[in-house]
Amino acid sequence: MIRRMLLILLACAAGLLLPGMQSIDPVIRESLENLDPSMPEGYFELAEHVADSPDSVKDRDLAIRLYALAATLDPDRWGHGSLLGISVLLEGDQDRTRAVYALLELQDDARPNLLPRREVVLGAESTAAVKAFDVISCIRTGDSIRARSLLRHGSGVRDMLESFQDAVPGGMKRLLDRASSRDGEVLLNEKEYIALLQIQSQLLGGTHETWAATLAVGLGQPLEDLSGADLGNVLKMDLEESSWRDGRWSRP
Repeated sequence: MIRRMLLILLACAAGLLLPGMQSIDPVIRESLENLDPSMPEGYFELAEHVADSPDSVKDRDLAIRLYALAATLDPDRWGHGSLLGISVLLEGDQDRTRAVYALLELQDDARPNLLPRREVVLGAESTAAVKAFDVISCIRTGDSIRARSLLRHGSGVRDMLESFQDAVPGGMKRLLDRASSRDGEVLLNEKEYIALLQIQSQLLGGTHETWAATLAVGLGQPLEDLSGADLGNVLKMDLEESSWRDGRWSRP
């Protein structure tokens, strides 16, 4: 009788220590055990499979981790797609969704255009605000000719933008001087790029439209500077633990 009770207690303890082993689908478990950090595509493909029809919060969290590992192991190939997958799974978590979209902006030199190139701004207070929004979009997307034209001919546009002088590293005036020159497009650094997104958010006049760009600028809230952040910090995961062994993540 005592021996039987001890066996039951040991079984319960094993369940507490290795929850992943007890609850994870055997097919998924085998796939996890076969993952190889030298083959990041396996992480992405398994993430897609798990994310396709997550049955629980654990499934969702597993898919997020797999996407994050794929993005970390091979950011050039899997970074963009993985961040998009994570953003969908984080629906409802505004803070982390905003952070992931910011990382998506910073992820590569292509600068995905989460904000439209040109947008009719509902709720803006003046025509100058609309044109100021367009100037920033042109600077971000490299349309230097259009930016110069709007700055030269848009009444009150430059004054409105210069009211954000301290919101841009180095000053808005210096940035506009660069945009007004004929030396070609302005090459923005990461902090300048995020600052311009924040300013565009303010120029929207507080309108929460349904287009995806509102997530990138935090629904009108200040966008944190993530230029020094990484995906592991954002998701609060140790992404150096990329091997699945004995029901848990560990370092290779």
